[in-house]
Amino acid sequence: MEKTIGAYESRRRFGQLIEEAFYRRDHFIVERAGRPMAVIVSIDDYERWQRLAKARFFSMLDAVWGRTEGVPTDELEKDVDEALASLREELRAQEGPRWSHARRLEPTTLSLPTRGHAPASAGRTPVQRDGR
Repeated sequence: MEKTIGAYESRRRFGQLIEEAFYRRDHFIVERAGRPMAVIVSIDDYERWQRLAKARFFSMLDAVWGRTEGVPTDELEKDVDEALASLREELRAQEGPRWSHARRLEPTTLSLPTRGHAPASAGRTPVQRDGR
């Protein structure tokens, strides 16, 4: 049986939940603020899902090998490179401006505060980001 439980409640009842997952094969979707964050399942179910995923992957790989039999290696490599470049471009477009600022930053010096609540400029030592 599949059940939904809040993160706080799952922490409180963790021992009980793992026993229910193991012995009764219950699945628990753990939510935080209404958003699914994790799942608690028995180890047997998890291992079965892993075996199925691996079998599906190798089945797909065998199908690809069958379709590419007789195609020159350099042509296949070119197609793979193009597909990867396209996928990377698509992923960058999905990320949007979220990470674009990080690529523009140059290594600079950081000022680390000392103990206490000293003024911004007092008691700080510049540290190089690249470890020098």
